[in-house]
Amino acid sequence: MSMRLLIASLLILPVLAQAQTLTGTSTIDVSSDNRTDPSVSHTVPSGTTLLIVSVGTRQDQTLNGITWNTSESLTAIRDTDSTADSNNMKVATYGLVNPTAGSFNVDIDYAATINMDWAVISNWTGTDSSSVANATNYHNEDENNTGSASNTTVLTSAGTSGNVIYVAAAIAGADGDPGSESPTFTEIANQDTGGGAGSSSDASLFVGYVDAPSANTITWAVTDENAGHLLELVAGNAALLLRRRR
Repeated sequence: MSMRLLIASLLILPVLAQAQTLTGTSTIDVSSDNRTDPSVSHTVPSGTTLLIVSVGTRQDQTLNGITWNTSESLTAIRDTDSTADSNNMKVATYGLVNPTAGSFNVDIDYAATINMDWAVISNWTGTDSSSVANATNYHNEDENNTGSASNTTVLTSAGTSGNVIYVAAAIAGADGDPGSESPTFTEIANQDTGGGAGSSSDASLFVGYVDAPSANTITWAVTDENAGHLLELVAGNAALLLRRRR
């Protein structure tokens, strides 16, 4: 009588942090008056785990929501404004995990016509894909609302190795590049209407990122009303894979 011996073994693969990669950006750069519900064509490659949209506007503009591919609603992550003065700035960041791959529109819905706005759209791979809440950690925000060109904004953060620190900030006046950073952020986009500090008709939106961990400090070159926030993009983990061998 022959006997068949079944030997089963379980192979458990280690949990691996997936590197985050910026895979593409699109921007809206409009400073004209009386615009409603801007829309921009954007391409999301296959494998994208997180779509992020940061919008900079005047403080008195109300943002109702953002959608991708007509029906995929983005989740609001953070909305930071400098003051109730309509000449000052606010910045809002929205996210969507596992967006449908392809070339579609990002639609931005405002409650009314807007004076000026910008949107910076970026694709990320390797982030946690279970939810926007798990893919992003809010660190902090800072606002200057003195109503005069006399202040800078400083944001600080740290983060966990393998993750990315993401910054979005809207600055009244001209070029919103950081005056000093430690360490230096990689610029995704810097949308600028021109003009100068103290101008109520000119502004900029700066978006960038840097690898965590680090004690990041950003001081804006333009000393004017501004609003910004720091988020941490959280890397996903490879699932434990169980295999049965015969």
